[in-house]
Amino acid sequence: MYGNNHKVNAEQKEIDLYEQNKRDMDSFSVIIRKYAEITKLMISEVKMLTIFNRKIIFTSFSMEEQANIRNLLDNHGIKYYVKVVNRRSSSTLDHSARARTGSFGENPSYTYEYIIYVHKKDFELANKYIYHL
Repeated sequence: MYGNNHKVNAEQKEIDLYEQNKRDMDSFSVIIRKYAEITKLMISEVKMLTIFNRKIIFTSFSMEEQANIRNLLDNHGIKYYVKVVNRRSSSTLDHSARARTGSFGENPSYTYEYIIYVHKKDFELANKYIYHL
């Protein structure tokens, strides 16, 4: 009797272990599928702009103009990068230049330059939307 009871308990433990492993594998499979879907989404949605794959599409000193161009690109789903250059900031080569020259006679509307970049693959399409007015 004791031997049969011990054998039944051992088999039940094996069954329990098998079922727990199956649940763990099912959970793991769900996580992997979600990760794979996220990775596919990220790869298809992201077009990273780097210095190697971008082109300048527009430059301006006007905040309003650059905002209009950005809205136009957004409306057509074209990814872009905006670089803002402060023309009044000190030079990287000569930090004392601004202190010597000041800003007398400078037009304040030329303080910031806006440079808009798009992916090289999107350049022709963006160019069409921007300059086909």
